[in-house]
Amino acid sequence: MATLTAIATHDALTYRRMGIRRAVLSRHANLGDCWTSRDVLQRLLSGRFARRSSSAYPIGRGPSAAQLAVAVSRRVLQDLPGLTADEVGSVIYCHTAIDQTLSDSTAGRLQFDLGLPRANPFSISQSHNAGLLVGLDIALGLVDGPEANANVLLVASDKLLYGGPSDDSRALMFGDVAAAAMVSREARPGWQVDDVRVRQFDTPCSAYAAWPAGDVKAFAEFGAEVVGAALRDTGLAPLDLAAVVTTTPDAALVAARYRAARLGRPRAPAREARASSPDLLIALASLQASVARNAPVLAWSAGNNGEFACGVMTRV
Repeated sequence: MATLTAIATHDALTYRRMGIRRAVLSRHANLGDCWTSRDVLQRLLSGRFARRSSSAYPIGRGPSAAQLAVAVSRRVLQDLPGLTADEVGSVIYCHTAIDQTLSDSTAGRLQFDLGLPRANPFSISQSHNAGLLVGLDIALGLVDGPEANANVLLVASDKLLYGGPSDDSRALMFGDVAAAAMVSREARPGWQVDDVRVRQFDTPCSAYAAWPAGDVKAFAEFGAEVVGAALRDTGLAPLDLAAVVTTTPDAALVAARYRAARLGRPRAPAREARASSPDLLIALASLQASVARNAPVLAWSAGNNGEFACGVMTRV
């Protein structure tokens, strides 16, 4: 059994829409195979290029996503004064969008800048907003498995936020957001992790187009089955939950999954979901003051490629 403890967050709450000009100018990742000025011009003017938002990343002033990740991680280590650097066995970094510097290895930078010589760095970059639960699942394996890590640092940061399941680059938002926590084998105040499940919904739908209503319903029912199994295995009923945290921008999917899982309305208000990697930790931090000790919370996330993950945690 592991505990998620010492959550540190940074949420600037200064979001602004990315205009299409800024989004296009920041798409250097999509120009890597262009060798002539004509190739670059054709790519920039193509409708397919302008619609694909996944390769956009924020440029300009302010701290990078990597710098935000280092800052919140240092706060976690400061909140655990009895913990030595050698006791951190791994660092797991989660993000939705790439950072300002394409060659930057944020997981390795965290390990180096934080002075964690024995920590193996991992990076999760293609699980969208389900990435943090995927990272938590890996952390549990590192704690309970043959690696026997006593502590795993779980970190997430983003500067590019997805305000909705839209293919339009102008729907993207730019803001500084980061969070970190320690997954520890030692019992500490925080959130006891009772169950984490990571699944993939087999879908032929494109991540760059709106899903038909029938596929949204099927995905919702798929997620509801996973949630139901997690609740049954932990001996919980939906009414036992103190709160339900969702981190997905798709309101239709949220509503359909609630109906399919018969979760009803959570007793405690959940944080308004965006779709950035740190959102789950930020929501858990905000719930610590309102959720009683020994009360369970359900968290689930869904990505636009059919990723689905859920976790059951108890306030300790």
